[in-house]
Amino acid sequence: MRVCVLVGLAMAGAVVGGGAPAGAAVSPSRVNLSLGDRSIRFSEAVDARVLVEPTQTARPTGTVAIVLDGTTTVASVPLRASAVPRGSGTAWLRSLPAGEHTITAVYSGDSRYAGATSHAASIDVRRANTTTVVRSLKPQVATGTVAKLTARVAPVAPAAGTPTGTVTFKAGSVVRTVPLVRGLATWKPRLPDGPYQIVAVYEGTADWEDSPGEPVAQRIGPDPVPEVDQAVTGTSGEVLMLSPSGPFTAAAQVFTAGVTGRIETVDLDAVCFGGMGGPGGSALTISIKALSGDSPTGAILGTGTATEGTVGDDGLSPIALSTPAPVTQGTRYAIVVAAPQLSLGCQLGQAQDGQSLVLLGPTWNAEMGTTSLRFRTWVRRP
Repeated sequence: MRVCVLVGLAMAGAVVGGGAPAGAAVSPSRVNLSLGDRSIRFSEAVDARVLVEPTQTARPTGTVAIVLDGTTTVASVPLRASAVPRGSGTAWLRSLPAGEHTITAVYSGDSRYAGATSHAASIDVRRANTTTVVRSLKPQVATGTVAKLTARVAPVAPAAGTPTGTVTFKAGSVVRTVPLVRGLATWKPRLPDGPYQIVAVYEGTADWEDSPGEPVAQRIGPDPVPEVDQAVTGTSGEVLMLSPSGPFTAAAQVFTAGVTGRIETVDLDAVCFGGMGGPGGSALTISIKALSGDSPTGAILGTGTATEGTVGDDGLSPIALSTPAPVTQGTRYAIVVAAPQLSLGCQLGQAQDGQSLVLLGPTWNAEMGTTSLRFRTWVRRP
């Protein structure tokens, strides 16, 4: 809300910095000052309007200085002609320092009129709000490697400009205060091995409010062992079959990614008699595919080939992907398993009667009853 404050003072005796020549006959003048707002935040602009009223018919000329706290000139306003014989002008005051202040208008006078000073108008300038964003340029670094952490401090609208001051970083018991350079603080610590939650707080200044950033994760040390994404048995209708009309027969297991990262290995309930290569040395291949609707006909994200039969204690065979597959937590994908049509020595999953699953079906469908593939994906987090 705009609040207009109108104050004034007449009398020739209140001259600051100028006026009529010595010995000249001059008339008194009166200066009015109005502010567009009485309460703003640092970096916001406020308009100061001045009006010099003469005591004669001649229009006042010259300039009016806008003075902060009686000592500092923050703007100079040249007078312009108005509809009546008086002079007026407007100045936009920007970047007034935070705090409670007074503003006065000081008319310099001219050959006809003596200088004059308005009454003081008060204004409250509050500190501008800020926001701090913390980042780790590489969340996982090796032992002895320098981490690179940044904190970007920006004003919150309607404030503008570039905050100054310092940011304090904290990683465990290690604390470091870093100056801002063009709104950015950078810290490159060499930390002991371990996981950290990096905290950064902008300390603020006389003009800028302080602000904490959201903590970010940082890990120092060897790459972690890939974490288990899935270790589940599929439910009814999750195994889809492909027609064996081509040179390959395939099955697909639909799953939902539990974490975001790259699938590097798939442990699959699949084995071929005489080795994973099957009769004649032909290979069993798998691919991770995006779903198109409910069908595994989307883009291939990663592939792998089983050339040897190694079955773990849980009956699952590990198959490394030569091309790791990027996956996103909460998104559905399919593990597509393909074998040459004549590789009848391959067993894929278990049917209800315990016999080998036969890879048959006219199209991709969900008509396999309660049959499903047991599988586990190993995902390396970013």
